[in-house]
Amino acid sequence: MNKLKFLVVSAVLVSGCAYYNGLYNANLLVREARKAEREGRVGEARSMWNQVVVKTDTVLARYPDSDYRDDARYLRGLALSETGNCQQAFDPLRLVVDSSPDHELVSDGRLTMGRCMLREEEYDSVLFYLQPLTEGESDRRDDALWMAGAAHRRLGNHELAKELLQLSGSDSAGFDLALVYLAQDNPAAAKAALAAVPARRYPEGKWSSALDALGAQDPNAANELAERLVERRGLTRGQKARLLISAGNRIERSNPRGAGELYGRAVVMAGDSVEGNIAGARRLLLEVRGAAELSELPGFVAGFEEVSVEGGIAAGLVRPALNALKAYLGDTILGRHADLRSFIIAEMVRDSARANKLAGMMFGLIATDHAESVLAPKAVIAAHAAGQRVDDLVAYLNTHYPTSPYTLALQGIDSPRFRAMEDSISAIRFLVSSEDGTDNGLRSEIDEEGVDRGEGPGADRRNRRLQAEGEEEEGIN
Repeated sequence: MNKLKFLVVSAVLVSGCAYYNGLYNANLLVREARKAEREGRVGEARSMWNQVVVKTDTVLARYPDSDYRDDARYLRGLALSETGNCQQAFDPLRLVVDSSPDHELVSDGRLTMGRCMLREEEYDSVLFYLQPLTEGESDRRDDALWMAGAAHRRLGNHELAKELLQLSGSDSAGFDLALVYLAQDNPAAAKAALAAVPARRYPEGKWSSALDALGAQDPNAANELAERLVERRGLTRGQKARLLISAGNRIERSNPRGAGELYGRAVVMAGDSVEGNIAGARRLLLEVRGAAELSELPGFVAGFEEVSVEGGIAAGLVRPALNALKAYLGDTILGRHADLRSFIIAEMVRDSARANKLAGMMFGLIATDHAESVLAPKAVIAAHAAGQRVDDLVAYLNTHYPTSPYTLALQGIDSPRFRAMEDSISAIRFLVSSEDGTDNGLRSEIDEEGVDRGEGPGADRRNRRLQAEGEEEEGIN
């Protein structure tokens, strides 16, 4: 009998040890996962959270009636929420909130439920579960006030959101408070809210979103805050470079020179890295957009190819502009197709590279070299829009191309010829831009309008030039 009692007690003790070891290891993994998150080791953290799920599943399956089953349920719900599986996390967390006698554990369960429901955009449920935590004093109150305020902001209750967020001491509250002020068209208050965010941590995603939102209303204010963050200790070179790149993006159109300087600083900061290549690509794109001579194109192509060597984001950024410039430099099609192809390539340079000055010069050359082409007045208009202006556009077109459908269209006169030509050009534009290499008969509508038939003074000038080039080629051969 004594031996039997000993065996029973031993079995209970072994079972208890296994149970406590499972919970102990799960709690240890939670602490390690939090540490990995703080240090930016996101992949490792996620792996640890997944291990917590496995361990707590095992504990609950083997010891479903244990007094500590609510601890295991909470850890399981927490781990599932941290891995983005909120729908699976709700069941164990609800059991904790609804039935656990441990008030601390219930509060933790409510807080985790609120955070998960905020991600799932269940804002009314966020408010329901967090309501008890927003009242009274507890170490969870700040986070509860922040999440309740964030829920009210997303429901459009801006004044109530502002009140709750101003009461919260959570590091995250300042980001949502800034967004409330921006929704009320008050960027100055939004900037102040962000400036007051404690410097204990650097949640890069939240800062990036908040600065972009502020930058949409006041880019200079956003960039001032970005500069403060760049000067802060504890940020990596990559994080600082990303701040500088985003700052440059915000002012590219209004202050291209300033944007170029920011990209240059990012190149120096990040060196030979993903961020360094992205910054170099953006700086080079700005230089192309500011270029004033077609002779600069080979240098830009070489620069684009250099930043594209490693592929990735930088290569994707420059690819459209690189293709457009290479198409222009490599275009050797002459004769009746030259005007159309040159026009479409100039459009590519304008639209893909956003290089208006260069495109304007290309359009101007089309109007000069193909003066008798039906596309010549279209090229004059495009060059004028791109900055190669004539004193009086309408008068110029009336004098030189009085019957052109483009001249008539500019005067507000509808023309079936105009619509037919634009439809045909659009079709051929697609073929050229996709490097199909053929026109599949789509040229016929253009030919009916007399595109570059080799007649007129413009054609004489061009033919003389081509003849000279042919004679030069024969001499070389």
